[in-house]
Parts: sequence; structure tokens; C-alpha cells
Amino acid sequence: MAYLEPQEEGAVGGLVDEIEAYLFLDISEWEGKDCVDWANGVCRLLNIDSNIVNLWAFTDMTGTQLLSFTYEDFCNQVGTVYGLSFYREFMRLRESRTAENAQQPPGNPGPANPPLEHAGRYEDEERRERQPYLEPIMGQTRRRPRGPRVWEFLVRLLVDPRTNPSLITWEDEASGTFRLVQKERIAEMWIQRSREGGLSYNNLARTMRYHYANGALEPVMERQLVYRLGPQAREYLETLRNQRP
Repeated sequence: MAYLEPQEEGAVGGLVDEIEAYLFLDISEWEGKDCVDWANGVCRLLNIDSNIVNLWAFTDMTGTQLLSFTYEDFCNQVGTVYGLSFYREFMRLRESRTAENAQQPPGNPGPANPPLEHAGRYEDEERRERQPYLEPIMGQTRRRPRGPRVWEFLVRLLVDPRTNPSLITWEDEASGTFRLVQKERIAEMWIQRSREGGLSYNNLARTMRYHYANGALEPVMERQLVYRLGPQAREYLETLRNQRP
């Protein structure tokens, strides 16, 4: 399956595991990059080769424009072969957002201006307590919340005694080498970040390999399920350690 080429944060078509950052924003707040990211996410979800879909056509769009799209508009945007698929996925996303809003208790809609660390979406404390590893991170370039990268997610698991060593464990902490103990469980937790099903460990591993190029993660040859933190990930590890009480 093809993906958009990895680029620096803030560029259109960023690293594959940053694609779901748009899910932390209201659709009406989407910018061009968010529209591209959503379209690329549809390609991944439906196993559509992104090379044959003009994802860059979404670059100059906004979420507000997509909200007005009809089936015919999606056909004009991505072609008649996949227009219906994109239309259905967008309608599904809209309906899920509407259902989430409808579940807010009357008279308690959540804070009018939720803190940035909530990534623009109000979540009750119980749900956030269950998913501390998926809390959004403030982007340094665009200065708005984004979902954690996969290596940030793994580092969070490593520093938490609730998941280390039961789900993930150090093989050699001094060198930053770790092993995935329950690979499928970790993949299931990562699914919650994108709120999309169908992610297996193989997909998670492919996402992790994207970060070999930027040095955040390193492979450990001839060792199954064993990886090593690169300089960027080790710096993040120290940051989290310093934040712990």
C-alpha cells in the first residue's frame, strides 16, 4: 500500500502515524492538511492505493467545505470509482460526531473552551484516565494539539508501571532497548488513537518502521519484537521521567 511521503511536521502529508490528528478537531476546524490526512486515512482503512487517488486535491479545502460535499462532489474530487467510498466514510464520521455530541448530558455540554491538552474535544475524566497514553501533544510548528506519534506512545508505555513490564518491557534500559510483550494488546490500544478498526500488529510495526528514517526508533536485528529508542525518543523518555512525581 502506498503512503504520502514523510515530511516535517506541519507539511502536507506528514508521517503516517500523525494522520489521525484531524480526529481531535471538529470538522469545521479542519485546514487543508487535515482534509488531506482524512483522505489518506480513508485510503488506509479501505486499502485504496493512495497513488491513484488525487489526495493533493484536498490541500486547498477546509472542513467547512467538506461538510457541504455531496456524493457527486466526492466523485468529482477523487473520481467515480472511489467517490462513493469517500462519501460513505465522511458521512460515517459526521454521524459519529453527531452521536458523540448528542450523548452530552443536558445542561452539561462540557467546557466552552476546553484546554489545549484536550485537543479541542471534551472528554470525561473517566475516559481520559483509561487512555493516558493517547493524550494529545502540542505541536511545536503549528502550535495546536496533535495525536502522539507511535514512538511517543511506546515511550509512555515504558515509563508507566501499569504497562511495563506487563505489556512492554526493557531488554536493556541503559541502551534504550525494549521488547513488546503483548504485541496485539498494544496494537489494540493504538487503534483507540485513530478510532478506526482493522489495525493489527503488522500495521503497527509498519508504522514504527517509518521512524527508522528519522532516528526516533531503531531496529534490533535478528530479535523479534525488540526495538531500540533513538536519540529523539530517549530525549522524550527523560522528559517524561522528570515529570513523574
